[in-house]
Amino acid sequence: MKREVEDRKWGEWKYDNTNHHIITWQPIGISFVEGGNHSITSGVLKGKGKLKSKYLLNLSKIYQKVFCDGEYYYFLENGRKLKLSKVGNINFAIIFEIGRLL
Repeated sequence: MKREVEDRKWGEWKYDNTNHHIITWQPIGISFVEGGNHSITSGVLKGKGKLKSKYLLNLSKIYQKVFCDGEYYYFLENGRKLKLSKVGNINFAIIFEIGRLL
């Protein structure tokens, strides 16, 4: 029986600093892949390797000024509620507000 590594032309999956670009949003804990999509997918599907975020965006301070009611995003300024934009994707709005709870 062949080992899995021998079946892979380039060997076992590993993080590639020149190809894999990942940004993580905290406290939500969501990462966005901006490079290396195919090879990262391969590693994830096989459950191999570890991913590292090159950039970490902490939304904690944004949560002090921005909130969503499910219909609009608002900016708080001097006790006033200013409309930023209409919610374009309710799923993202829900995830945004869950991040506030985290």
